[in-house]
Amino acid sequence: MENNLIMYAQLNDNNIVVAISELREKDDRPNMVAIDEYDPTLLGHLYRDGKFIPMTYYAKLDGDIVIDNMCHESDKAKPRSAAWQNTVKLDNTLGVPIGAKYVNGQFILSGSQEEMALRMDGLEDKLTAILKAIKAN
Repeated sequence: MENNLIMYAQLNDNNIVVAISELREKDDRPNMVAIDEYDPTLLGHLYRDGKFIPMTYYAKLDGDIVIDNMCHESDKAKPRSAAWQNTVKLDNTLGVPIGAKYVNGQFILSGSQEEMALRMDGLEDKLTAILKAIKAN
């Protein structure tokens, strides 16, 4: 059987790559950009004028609380405007949850976000158990 899968970089409303998809059929939606091969390093890149542009991501702080996630093109200097004051460079392109605290160089979830993370951990354990049971049968 021949593999006829088509690889796509999926864009959000700001033309940032948010997913890499492998589809059986052609997808003509404007947020789906055909790519030659699976390349997860494109996640977080800006797609403009037919090119994928690396971006650098920051968390915007108000005191020690994250109030926004921001990015700019990696090959350019960080903007110096007031909007870019009190930002912390991130090691990833996923951003940081709004409301998280920045303490001693680390982001810490607070209140309801921490509770949600704990609920998600429990959900992951349940899903893993379900998948193991399915594979066993």
